[in-house]
Parts: sequence; structure tokens; C-alpha cells
Amino acid sequence: MDCKSCGDTNQKGSKFCKTCGYLLGFSCPECKKEINPDSKFCILCGASISREELDSTSQVEPSESVTQHSTTSDVSGPKKSYWSLFGKIMLGFLVVFVVLLVIGIIAGEEESANHVEELSTQKLYRQYNPIDEDTDAYQGSSAPTPDPTPEGLNYFAQGEQYLWQDQDYVKAAKSFTEYINLNQNNAKLFMGYQRRGDSYHHLAEHLGHDKRIDSNIILGHFQQALQNYDKAIELNPENPDVYGQRGHVHRKLGQYQNAIKDYDKHIELDPSHPWPHHYKGMTYRDIGQFEVAIQNWERYIELRLIESADWIESEQSANAYTNIGLAYVELGQNQKAIEHFDKALTINPNYLGAIRGKEKAAANLN
Repeated sequence: MDCKSCGDTNQKGSKFCKTCGYLLGFSCPECKKEINPDSKFCILCGASISREELDSTSQVEPSESVTQHSTTSDVSGPKKSYWSLFGKIMLGFLVVFVVLLVIGIIAGEEESANHVEELSTQKLYRQYNPIDEDTDAYQGSSAPTPDPTPEGLNYFAQGEQYLWQDQDYVKAAKSFTEYINLNQNNAKLFMGYQRRGDSYHHLAEHLGHDKRIDSNIILGHFQQALQNYDKAIELNPENPDVYGQRGHVHRKLGQYQNAIKDYDKHIELDPSHPWPHHYKGMTYRDIGQFEVAIQNWERYIELRLIESADWIESEQSANAYTNIGLAYVELGQNQKAIEHFDKALTINPNYLGAIRGKEKAAANLN
């Protein structure tokens, strides 16, 4: 039996085309005889055939061959299954991605917090370690020129401003480094090293009052000060002031004999300068040699009075007499101690060190 729709040949008795599913045969609802599905009337009994009856029959009585064809030819079901599976897979990927993203964010926040803390520490260390000494290009082999470069003078003046007025020792050290780098072959190069040493020296002193600062950082700045003073002395060994400054650093580091040598050298080069005698006395006091300390302080007072008779009325004068009085207390010479405390109190009746020292000496006499 040939299908009128697709022309394919079907087995006799088939009601539906195995290829396209077209209705091949139809039974009359009245006489039950098979008739042409395109007929509007049964040719045997004359019964009228409606389209609804054809559709009803085609839905209720499809043949096995057509059912099989429909199953194999209709791919919408498998396609839907494939898309469903694909959707589930994509959903799984999405869930995994979200989970990994959340984990990454949490880990990132922890790392960021640690990084911020590390950066804070690093930032604090860098703030007080601003200069890389290796940037100095000093070779010391060429003949010096008579005057610093204009650019160098600008940096030197800027460094002086930072050091003595603004007390910004980090910027001061940077400015003097610029001066050094621009004046490598200059006769006054030693001034750059001396002032950079002063910058590190004052920075270390300043940081010493901040308990948050690691003591190793402070020690490192004292060492940097010594290195710069050493270089300044190497370039100009006849400069007395730098010996005094280096002596201060040695004293701060507990290197008392080195400090005394530097103060002596300062005195040798500049005998009229009073301050090395004062600091030499402080150094001898630190090591318990009070007699020698007193001798140096007395020489300090003499030189100050030579400079100005008005000095005797100053706070520094009261401090000097108090230091001598305290040394006499340590030596057990309490009456001499009281005499020097009285000199200090004559200058300043409210000088606390002299008041307490006199009370201690008087108590010792009793």
C-alpha cells in the first residue's frame, strides 16, 4: 500500500505510514468496513465520515510500526534530556565557582590584613631607615675642587633647615646625601658626611624616647652616625667638632674610652672650647671616676666664664655646680657637696637637682 503523503510503500493492512505516519486505512464507524481515509462517505453503507472521527481513530489506533517510527523519529525528548543534563552540569560548575570565590575572598582578606600589618611594619622601618649608604659615589681619588656645586649648596642649606630648625632628621639625612653625591671631588665634602652623621645621631636620640621603636633600629642609626663621622674625619682630620660629635655617640653606646679619646682630640685641636671638658666630665662620672669628672667640670666652668662673665647667672652654670656637688656626694665629701649646691641655688633657688642633692648631703652629715 503506497502512502499518499510521502509515496513510501507500506505492508498491506497497515493503517499508518511507517515513514511519515500518514493515515492509510480507516474503518467505517457504522459498518466497520475499511474505506479510503479521504472519503467523506462510506461507499458501502453511505454513512457520513467527519474529520473528528478520523482524528479520533488516528490517535486511538496507531499501528505498532508507526509508534516505533514516531519514537525513533521524534528527537525532542532526547534533546530535552541533553539540555537538562547540560544545565545541571553548568549549575554544578556555578556552585563550585561561587564556593571558590567565597574562599578566595576570605583568604584574600586575611592575607590583606597580614599584608597591611607587614606593610605598616615595613613602612615604620623605612621611615627611620631612609638612606642607602651605597648610593654614595665617593672614590677619593681625584683632586678636590675649591667650591661645592650650586646644586650641592642648595641641598646642604635644605639639610641644615631640616636638621636644626624643623628637626626632621630623615629629610635632613636625605638632603645631605644629595649634597654628598653632587660633590664627590670637593674639598668640603667632609661637611656633608659630618652633617649626615649629625642627622643620624639626632634621629637615634629622638627615637630613643619612643618605646615602640626596636632598639636595633636605634643602634643602627648610632652606627650610621659613626660611619659618617669616620668618613668626615678621614676627609678632614683637623676638624675638631666632628671628634666631639663622635665622642657623644661612643658615650651613648657605652664605649667610654673611645669617647674620652675623641673629647681629648677635640680639646687638642681647639683648647679654648669648653664643651668637650663638660662631656668628658660626664663620661668619667659614668664610669665612676668622680675626681677626674670634677676636674673637667671645673675647667668647663673656667672656660665658660672666660667667654662671658654673665654665664655665671645662667641655668647651665647652676647645672654645672650641681654636677660637681653630686660627685662630691659620691666621694663622701658632703660639706664640699653642700657648698656647690648652695652656689647652684644662689643662681636658681628652685633648682630641683641642687635642692635634692643638698638634702642628701645634709642627711649624710647627720
